[in-house]
Amino acid sequence: MKTSELEKNQFLLLETSQKILESGISISSKVQGISMLPLLWPNEIVLIEPINNYKIQIGDILLIKKDHRFIAHRLLKKNKTQHKEMLITKGDSNFKEDEPTDLESIYGLIKAVQIKNGEFVEIKIRKPFLNLILNRLPFISTLIFKVIGKIYLKFGR
Repeated sequence: MKTSELEKNQFLLLETSQKILESGISISSKVQGISMLPLLWPNEIVLIEPINNYKIQIGDILLIKKDHRFIAHRLLKKNKTQHKEMLITKGDSNFKEDEPTDLESIYGLIKAVQIKNGEFVEIKIRKPFLNLILNRLPFISTLIFKVIGKIYLKFGR
C-alpha cells in the first residue's frame, strides 16, 4: 500500500472513530505506543468511552486528538485561563508533559483494558506504590519503562 493511500485510510479511520464517539457510542482500539507503560502495553485492546457529560478528573486517561492522530495520556492538572479550561496531560512513561490542550480536543476516556479471556477489566487509578515511584522518581521510572517498552517492541512479550 502506498504511503498516501495509507495516510488517507488512517485519516478516514480517525474521522470515523471521532464521529462514533461523538454520537455517544463506545469503541475499542489497539494500543500502538509505549507512552502509557506500565499500565498499557502495545497491542493491548482498550475500551474507549465517549466523554458526553462525564466530569473529567485528575488521573483519568483521556483520548486526545493531536496533529491528526489520537493519543491516550493521563490528565495531570487543569488550568483555567480567562477564556477556557486547559488540560495538562502526560504519558506515564514520558519524560515531559504534553502541550496544554482544550476540552474540544478530548474525544474519549480509556476506561478498561481487555484481558486474555476477552473480558474488559476497568482501569483503576494507580496504586499508591506505583504512584510513589512514578511521581517521586519520574526520570528513573520513565527511563526504565522506555527501555522495557523498546525491548518489548523489538522482541515481543
